[in-house]
Amino acid sequence: MKNKKGFTLIELLAVIVILAIIALIATPIILNMINDARKSAAVDSAYGYIEAIDYNNAMSQLNGNYKKIESGEVTSFNSKVNVKGTKPTSGTIEVDSSGRVIKATLVINGYEVKYEDGEATVEGKATDNENKEEKEEQPENQQPEEVVTGPTSEDPDKNTTKGLLKIVYLDPTDLTKTCTSEDAANNVNSNGTPTEITTGCMKWYAYKDDGTNYLMILDHNITGTLAWSHSISDKPGVMTDAANFLNNKTSSWDSKLSLSETIDNFDYTGYKARLITADEVAEITGANTSLKWASNLTYTYDTPEIGTTVSDYYLDGLNGTDTTWKTKVASLTTKSKYAWLYDYTAYSTSDGCIDYGCNISDRNYYNYYAYGEVSSTEKIAGYWTSTMTTESNGNSTQAYRVSERGNLQARYVGNIHDAGIRPVIKVQKSLIRE
Repeated sequence: MKNKKGFTLIELLAVIVILAIIALIATPIILNMINDARKSAAVDSAYGYIEAIDYNNAMSQLNGNYKKIESGEVTSFNSKVNVKGTKPTSGTIEVDSSGRVIKATLVINGYEVKYEDGEATVEGKATDNENKEEKEEQPENQQPEEVVTGPTSEDPDKNTTKGLLKIVYLDPTDLTKTCTSEDAANNVNSNGTPTEITTGCMKWYAYKDDGTNYLMILDHNITGTLAWSHSISDKPGVMTDAANFLNNKTSSWDSKLSLSETIDNFDYTGYKARLITADEVAEITGANTSLKWASNLTYTYDTPEIGTTVSDYYLDGLNGTDTTWKTKVASLTTKSKYAWLYDYTAYSTSDGCIDYGCNISDRNYYNYYAYGEVSSTEKIAGYWTSTMTTESNGNSTQAYRVSERGNLQARYVGNIHDAGIRPVIKVQKSLIRE
């Protein structure tokens, strides 16, 4: 039998050396291939994310959500963008006025990806400081914050704001504009009140939901006191002064607010806002359910007969019997549950709205209007509804107003001292961030 020989030590060392040389040559090549694959994946993820943002913003504008990002640089991303692959963990993007991304710096999988003129390129790895900040600021698996614009809302305190669905902050001149409670609080006159302000972020009260839209009333008047109509004898039932001023004061508001409906026999087609009706106030306060209050019932100054006649009533005084219609319940110490309906009305130093349960009085004297011209200064009172009374002689010269005393009250339509205008708008629910 012949002897079998193995490799000598020198031969084994030679093989090991050769393998080491091959490894030294191959490893960088393999690592570069892996690195290139990761860079390519980061670039593909950047393209996918930017395309998803463009699509999301375009669809948001088409479906009325208006979640486009304003022109300029932002430092977080829309977490609701539906995209396959990896989302950025940090960076910046810049979009044009249509919501389309024009520049971006995205950190994806540790790589910094630059996007400009439709091209995405990897500039290198994100710096240690950037990675450190990401780890400190971005908890694991948490997507960056959503960037949207538009109105915001909050739920009211149901114990103190009866009949109110939502408190909404929006600018009626631009429904895509970012609006917050802080913005609305800062949008006041030099005296600290929002009286007569018609632009910028403002506070609105949503009192009705039709499934698609909210009906909302502003928290302050946009005019001084004025007549409902000084020409009622010529045009019975037409609120000439109130309608003219309403249209004038709201003409610059967003076209998406345009109405196409007739309410209280008045055609609001083309108007951006309208007046609240007396029956809507009754519905909010429960008067048309517990006491069968309706504006088409005959108006009386005496005690009403349920289901047949109606009269003025305090918003908090409706407890189910006719003897409570004119009972004052709310006061300086007992705040009204419907204070949101008549806040910012009469100055409170003497028999003002705070004495009748509102939260915030108007703290300034301001202009009243007569026949279309500012003619003097007068203490703000309440605001007109669009509803005339129905009197027994069928020849009414009175319309209902929500007064500074917290009641629904009939007043002579030509009176220029008693009421201003508080607009109601219809806004798509999808525009409002909860």
